Amino acid sequence: MTLEAPLYQQALTFPARQDRAFIAAAFDTEGVLRPSAGGLLVAQRAAGTNMSVDVAAGSCIVAGDDEANQGSYFCRSTAVENVVIGAAPGSNSRIDLIVARVRDATVTGVSSDWILEVIPGAVAASPVVPSTPNTAIPLAKVTVATGTTAITNAMITDLRTAAGNTSYLGTAGGTMTGELVVPDLKVTGLTGSVTASRYVGANTGAPTTGAHLVGDWIIDPTGKVWICTVAGTPGTWVQVGAPAPALIGRTYHAPGTQVNYAPSAANALQAIDTTNLTVGFTAPASGVVLVRLTGVINDLANSSNMAWGLVLHSTSTLVGVLSFINSSSGVSAVRSAAIL
Repeated sequence: MTLEAPLYQQALTFPARQDRAFIAAAFDTEGVLRPSAGGLLVAQRAAGTNMSVDVAAGSCIVAGDDEANQGSYFCRSTAVENVVIGAAPGSNSRIDLIVARVRDATVTGVSSDWILEVIPGAVAASPVVPSTPNTAIPLAKVTVATGTTAITNAMITDLRTAAGNTSYLGTAGGTMTGELVVPDLKVTGLTGSVTASRYVGANTGAPTTGAHLVGDWIIDPTGKVWICTVAGTPGTWVQVGAPAPALIGRTYHAPGTQVNYAPSAANALQAIDTTNLTVGFTAPASGVVLVRLTGVINDLANSSNMAWGLVLHSTSTLVGVLSFINSSSGVSAVRSAAIL
């Protein structure tokens, strides 16, 4: 019969193969369900190490490999199972493979069940992992060296992979390929990073419209990453790893002759000839402009207090002063002022 009856219609009989076909359609990649939660994890014996391992409770999907259109099987274990490992070799070592294997009497003529099975590897100086049998998935490999009397976690390598559907949807812990089209991608986080974060798309620069939450982030077409630090519409956005401000310009003032000034009233400011000491620039929309003044003060009279500094021309605001107390002849210094 080419057209099989739709599943689960009233008063109809359905072959198990049809259920397995449904499972295969839902999970086109065999493996463990939620391996990140510890499902079917192989570990040393919890009741005391010996030549056996414990396999945690869990579920898995096993694809049938014995014949065409066999479908996939859902297998579930509700408690920890102990699996015995064979005695250690007298020389060299071997690698044993622990698998979850389905036995289907309608296909192979043997029991209809699923088992946790140890596939012994060949003893060798450089042992290799044995092949996974048909209709089985690997859970772990165990390296058994000469003289081993107890299996520990250091000898066990986890081989579990996640079951899922790579064509359109992955399960927890799974892998998804292809294109997923959604308005945003929200990650709830793992242990230690439990605050939700959303990738909300791309924009040229920080978003200027739309409501956003703290932790939202975008990548703009130039490769810059922006993160929302304050929720709102559009919220406050900060560029990650913003480059250091570029040098806008540089100018020097070096009078050919010494400039002398007579003492003036206390706290009075005496302006130096700044004809060649002016730096002009277009102020950026945000950020800091750093202006640095360097030079030498020759105090021939050993004044008790001297100062020099920077004045913001547009507002005549003094933005930086460097003072010399009981200065002596030939004092040199560097003064930097940040203009916000």
